[in-house]
Amino acid sequence: MPVSRAPAAPSCDATFAVGCYPRDYRQARDDFCAAVQRVGGRLADYELPGRGAAGERLTVDVARIGSPSATRKVLVSSGLHGVEGYVGSAIQLAWLRSTALRLQDSLEVVLIHALNPYGFSWGRRVDADNIDLNRNFLLPGQTYEGAPLGYLELESFLNPPHLPGHWDLYRLTAIRWILRHGVSALKEAIASGQYDFPQGLFFGGQQAAVSAQLVREQGAGWLGSAHRVVHLDLHTGLGKWSRCCLLMPVDEARLRPWCKQVFGGSHLESSDSTKRVSYPTRGTLIGWLSHIAEDCDYRGLVAEFGTYSGIRVLGALRAENRVHHWAGERQGNGQAARRELLECFCPSSRNWRVNVVRQGLEMIEKAIVGCLSDARQTRLMRLE
Repeated sequence: MPVSRAPAAPSCDATFAVGCYPRDYRQARDDFCAAVQRVGGRLADYELPGRGAAGERLTVDVARIGSPSATRKVLVSSGLHGVEGYVGSAIQLAWLRSTALRLQDSLEVVLIHALNPYGFSWGRRVDADNIDLNRNFLLPGQTYEGAPLGYLELESFLNPPHLPGHWDLYRLTAIRWILRHGVSALKEAIASGQYDFPQGLFFGGQQAAVSAQLVREQGAGWLGSAHRVVHLDLHTGLGKWSRCCLLMPVDEARLRPWCKQVFGGSHLESSDSTKRVSYPTRGTLIGWLSHIAEDCDYRGLVAEFGTYSGIRVLGALRAENRVHHWAGERQGNGQAARRELLECFCPSSRNWRVNVVRQGLEMIEKAIVGCLSDARQTRLMRLE
């Protein structure tokens, strides 16, 4: 049966958009689950070990809206990088509250909320074991070991084993390295993932993380027997201020023409390697789901919403990581570092938040149309 939806809010006014942002993980989860129930969706929760900052359970919540036997699916996932869950959750909630579509029998929308609930709750980008989950989904034959040469060169600068001091030369050192090697080289050296420094930035783990194990167990069920799956994985921190850029971690040559037609060229990452905001990585969520999709036409995209400069974002990650490992009690400059990290991944700017929710809604609606478009064309061709 098609799913009836609540009346639309097509303009997505500013008050509505801002009201979708949660105070914390607990409110995000409560609002998400309540909204799913209001639209008659099916909800499953998967509890992970540990507790949140307020003592709450840590769960990954998965909502399914539409026909269980659908041959087309749109997946929207949030919070893989914990602190980025504020924005991903806001977009998912806005869609649940504002959309007026009656989903066709051939379509199911699957919303995966807070893949890293620990990081979301505690204000970290990584999980409880300091693992960057989007470097942890290694494919068969890949090993949890190694680090880029550039990372080895910069490791003592990136991960100093003490708290920030008054004379930290972070910005000067980063600019000097960029002038010597270039921005692209810095991104690839630092952020592509490393497996040798457990307390370091962009640590991919030394085995499958708890959240990754959950995806490995449930991922095939989320894809189901659909002929096509369009997946938007919501992220922040890369790119121009408040702009949504769609990245294609897997099979870009095939997906780029389709993405340009469905989403418009203005949202696509440049094909010019000198202008790209992304960098090559292994162990990504989309890479793993693409691997298990088998005969399914899986189209995985990262919807990346830009915030501040790369130097500022990296500085925030570096400072928060130092505080987490070396501050002991969470007080003083530790709180300042955590506030800065949140600002870098979920800016407090009202205009930024409104623009991002509006674009997020647009991306989901276009993903739905793109998921169904060739099915409609096929039906028309058969009628002719």
